[in-house]
Amino acid sequence: FLAAERPDYIFIAAAKVGGILHAQLPLSSMDPGQDTTWPARFTDTGTMAIIQEMYNRGARREHLVAKAAGGASVLDEEGRFRIGERNQTVLRKVLWKNSIVLAGTDLGGSVARTVYLHMEDGRTIIRSAGSYYEI
Repeated sequence: FLAAERPDYIFIAAAKVGGILHAQLPLSSMDPGQDTTWPARFTDTGTMAIIQEMYNRGARREHLVAKAAGGASVLDEEGRFRIGERNQTVLRKVLWKNSIVLAGTDLGGSVARTVYLHMEDGRTIIRSAGSYYEI
């Protein structure tokens, strides 16, 4: 089937493994020591922690698919800190280094988002500005 159909997206429903990270800062080197006590605070260590936990729960690298939402400049309208932009860059780099496909995104802008990950089928739904849509 896979060879003949060549699907763009594969969700391994039997594994039902996934995760959501809401990182505050891009790099753990910004606050040494916090990378081990609070890895989810940072995009680099938080992403790796989720990847490792998915492996621990039976996921295989060749089946992992990532989706990303967020990175908005909600509290930084003047663009001084660009934390959302920097988080996006670090996320893309970590995924690339781990050969994980970034299959869908809803990144940037200035509007907050809520993310819903449906473990039964892998759908990722975003709620933003009163609307719901899938990435």
